[in-house]
Amino acid sequence: MPSDNKPENSDAPSTVVEKAKDVSNQAAIAMELPFVLVAAVVVGGLFGYFLDHWLHTKPVFLLVLGGLGFYAGVRAGSDGAWTLWCWPPPHKPKKRNPWFR
Repeated sequence: MPSDNKPENSDAPSTVVEKAKDVSNQAAIAMELPFVLVAAVVVGGLFGYFLDHWLHTKPVFLLVLGGLGFYAGVRAGSDGAWTLWCWPPPHKPKKRNPWFR
């Protein structure tokens, strides 16, 4: 029995809802970027620190792994920033293997 209250095309989502989802998704990506950068540097630096402590070396591993963490954080952050600048994406991105870029 059809209801008079339902719109004819109930499958199409509202444009207001779509805009709200886009804005919230962009905000989530923007809030994630600083944490990704800092976490990568901290994790790399901690691994380097513990390797240096374990091997009784000067802070060589700290600097090398901290630098690699910085590079990884900038790389991950630039991917997130690129997503913000090109939102919505023109095509559905392929699922990539995170180990091989």
